[in-house]
Amino acid sequence: IVDLCVQSTGLSTDVCLKTIVLFDEGCTVPFIARYRVAATGGLSDREVAVLHRAWGKACSVVQARQQALNRLQAEGNDSQANKNAVLSATSKVGQGYFMNRSQWKLV
Repeated sequence: IVDLCVQSTGLSTDVCLKTIVLFDEGCTVPFIARYRVAATGGLSDREVAVLHRAWGKACSVVQARQQALNRLQAEGNDSQANKNAVLSATSKVGQGYFMNRSQWKLV
């Protein structure tokens, strides 16, 4: 999740990780931007909001990856190539579809 957030936002791994921990603890964007500036490396409220959206999307992608892997296994179509395609997907596009390096992959 952290890697996807870093790729999406261009922020450092350390800043993303520390801020994601705050999100996981239930902290809101305004709270983090106002009271946890030191923990986020001085992110502005806008940057925290952008990271929050990236975190939500990354969580969705990770969940979709797991569902796709489960579906492949249930269908007996869990070849290493299919698993690799699912695990390298960087965004969820729709039911069973992933976008990866500008290519559509049907899972």
